Amino acid sequence: PCWSVTNMDELGDLGALAEFAEDQGCEVEARSRGMETCIVVGKVYACELSSDGSLLVTKAAEKGDLMSLSLWEVASGRELLSLGTYYFSSLLPFFTADDQHVAFGNWVRPVDGSSEIISFANQNPTATARSGDKQIVVVCYARPRLPQVVECYSLKTFSLLSSFQTPEVSSTSVGLNIDGTLGVLLTRPHLNVTHQLSVFRSDTGTVVASVELPTHVTSYRPVVFSPVSPGVLLLGEFSDRLYLVRINVAGASLELEAIADHHVMAKFTPTGLLAYATPGLLFQLHFWCPEAHRRILTVESQAISVRNPYFTPDGERFIVGDERHVRLVDTPTPAPDAHTHELALTNSMDLSSPSLSGVLCVAFSSNCCVAAVAHQDRRVRVWRIDRCLVKAAA
Repeated sequence: PCWSVTNMDELGDLGALAEFAEDQGCEVEARSRGMETCIVVGKVYACELSSDGSLLVTKAAEKGDLMSLSLWEVASGRELLSLGTYYFSSLLPFFTADDQHVAFGNWVRPVDGSSEIISFANQNPTATARSGDKQIVVVCYARPRLPQVVECYSLKTFSLLSSFQTPEVSSTSVGLNIDGTLGVLLTRPHLNVTHQLSVFRSDTGTVVASVELPTHVTSYRPVVFSPVSPGVLLLGEFSDRLYLVRINVAGASLELEAIADHHVMAKFTPTGLLAYATPGLLFQLHFWCPEAHRRILTVESQAISVRNPYFTPDGERFIVGDERHVRLVDTPTPAPDAHTHELALTNSMDLSSPSLSGVLCVAFSSNCCVAAVAHQDRRVRVWRIDRCLVKAAA
């Protein structure tokens, strides 16, 4: 038997829905769609939700070149903790794996405010990255006329795992793979025109492979590891060529695979595909399979910009939008011919703001039930996007 329930108040929460499914001997698909909270934060450049979507940490612009960090309770929209004001940087706040602490730069702080900030070091870091499992963080300190210090810390014990130094650098970007065993440094040594890509072990701080990158490139996007392949990472020149980097630790070597000559955005999907957008009058979103070494799908839309997708943690849906519309759409399935297809908006969810302001950043809860969308109208709108399949007991 099959029922369509449009008013969830008739059944209550998902626990009651599960009992209903068991009583009737059927499967029930529950879609809870609606805005839960609208939080007036400011111009938010980065945010992250806790695993269950109950807490939100934001990084918002202040006057001048300052930014502020805050911890919010999603249900009430109330600010729980002001985490300080800092000079603007590319550093991002995030929750530890157990959601008990917020981490930023070289410190962590309990979300319940029971104690003060726990600092890793007194210096201000220039770059940080965490592992995909949120167990390890790497912190870089670039100092004028001094060697750069790179330190790896455990986010379970907040203890130092390893430390090493590199020659003085003019710029640096760092990344950790999914389990935190390997890290990558993208640096431009001081008074040098070339960039260097180095692979190191987080447990010992030993550099195991290194390669010098093309001399004509002035800047690269931050390095990003694949969420499923520990030895594959993304390397992109700004508005130019895009590469996948494959690490052979046993042979202490790096291999660069050219993907595209021009791109405006690139990121990994949670399932390990490479999604990238190319410039033009109509933005196209391409999906590249690292294992097959080929493009498997291209989508475009006349109705909405697909330039910068934000994928749910399970990779089944993503948020795209522009100044007019913001939508949560289903991730398209790969096409055998890899030709261009129109992005399907039939079952999409409208997450647009009343003021029709564009999206600054997006965060999802780990269970894919909550999405936080920061708009240019200085508000963060938190949505329930549940799509839970409740099965009857056998």
